[in-house]
Amino acid sequence: MALVQSYQPYGSVLASAGDGLTSYGFTGEWTDSNTDLVYLRTRWYSPEKARFISGDSWDGDPFRPITYNGWQYSYGNPVNLTDPTGKDPITTCIGLLALAAAMDGPLPIGDAAGLIACGALFATAGVSISALVQHADELGGAVDTVVDRCEWTWEKWLQQPSTEPERVPIAPPAPQIPTDTPEPSSTIITYRELDGDLSSDKSYYKKPVTSPSQFREDADGVSTFEILDLPGIKPYALGFNVKVKPPVMPGTIGRIFDLPMCTATFTPEFGGGKKHWSVKCMGYPTNVTLSQYAKGVGKPNIILNPKWIKEPSERRLP
Repeated sequence: MALVQSYQPYGSVLASAGDGLTSYGFTGEWTDSNTDLVYLRTRWYSPEKARFISGDSWDGDPFRPITYNGWQYSYGNPVNLTDPTGKDPITTCIGLLALAAAMDGPLPIGDAAGLIACGALFATAGVSISALVQHADELGGAVDTVVDRCEWTWEKWLQQPSTEPERVPIAPPAPQIPTDTPEPSSTIITYRELDGDLSSDKSYYKKPVTSPSQFREDADGVSTFEILDLPGIKPYALGFNVKVKPPVMPGTIGRIFDLPMCTATFTPEFGGGKKHWSVKCMGYPTNVTLSQYAKGVGKPNIILNPKWIKEPSERRLP
């Protein structure tokens, strides 16, 4: 008995019957048996996740905001739509309509169903003739794409119009881990330099000063630096553990452990190009919040400033 499968709306197998083998699965498309990913010409689709594993190369249409989601499958409407090229379904439909107009004869059976679905799509989306004219350039490119995709079926259709053309297997590339998969979060430690009180004989600094005045707040927040870029003008430094998601670039925002109401933003432009982070807190004034942190849970993070430019005798802890 040939293999027969039924699917959930986004392509996960609901039930199977029979013992046959086939490389074609959801919507009749090539399915990789090792990963269960579906090959849709320009991208791989994951029925399990109900999304493509990489973003669409198309930027989207400002008149259809839903198209800005480059990972969604068939505009989130898999019951009525398919996404055979891994690109904008309406563009594909325009191509199929153009193919029907350009070819003197009926569409191949496999595409006729797609044409019917396109008609429903255009009706649902309210796409008018004027809208098709507006997409004239898109239409021209879609004609070439669809003709290339359907060439094998079209020739066989002309030769054997009464039978369904044989589906020729596509040789898809092996699935690749998408390059847009976010990297795991990492921790970066930033430091705020602090003054210290001199000992009675003025030979060393006894302890760091952790009053609010040590945390002067500028327009962008309280300045902190990664350790190699510390200015080195004060004897102590208070560390902040910042959790960020790579890549780190100007404007990247991280969450500070032990200070859930505070964030650190990577702002090298305010540090003369150095690894400078601006700390801001919600609620109480930032300088008061950081002073309390330095006297409490942040106290173990106070260290002698390794970049401090002073005599060795002044670097002793009491």
